[in-house]
Amino acid sequence: MDGTEAADFHVGQRGEYHWLTAGDDVYMGTIVSRCPEIVMGRYLAVTSIDSGEPWLTERQVQAGWQCRSGIVYSRAVQSLDELFYQRDGSDSPGFDEWYVFEKVATLPGVILTGNPFVESNMPGPERIMRFVSQISYRIDRVQATQEQHDQWFWQQIERIHPESYIADGWDCLTFVTRNPELFKIVTEKFEGS
Repeated sequence: MDGTEAADFHVGQRGEYHWLTAGDDVYMGTIVSRCPEIVMGRYLAVTSIDSGEPWLTERQVQAGWQCRSGIVYSRAVQSLDELFYQRDGSDSPGFDEWYVFEKVATLPGVILTGNPFVESNMPGPERIMRFVSQISYRIDRVQATQEQHDQWFWQQIERIHPESYIADGWDCLTFVTRNPELFKIVTEKFEGS
């Protein structure tokens, strides 16, 4: 994995996926407003709102979004007004986590609850871990104590195979994508900001 950095802006690549992290008051609302093309016309699987189980807003229900097995699924996003994030306001992280797809998709399994280090509860093909809830884990700063989280993260990304992954965690926004054009757009809009 290679990475470059400037201030609290980091980019790198792992396999077919490019990744970016940005701190310094960059949140879900920042990336959505600067780069709406990452979600417009695409399908979301929302695994976390405010670090917990996602729910539907009335607007999303009316737009045809659904909640299945503790995961909220969108139809093709037609308006940014359909999106719900940063529940506590625009000046703080939302602890929201989205998987973004080019076509309708269903995540394989259910959201993992409990201690992931207990063998019967570890992430795997039928168990999806919320990484935005792992306070100390950042893909750009993997420490020795976080190597297992990093392994689980990349295994889950490869298994689910989204076009993009977006998470608004405690000290950085994470954007991961296998779409080089989207990565270029996002990187250009965030570099030097």
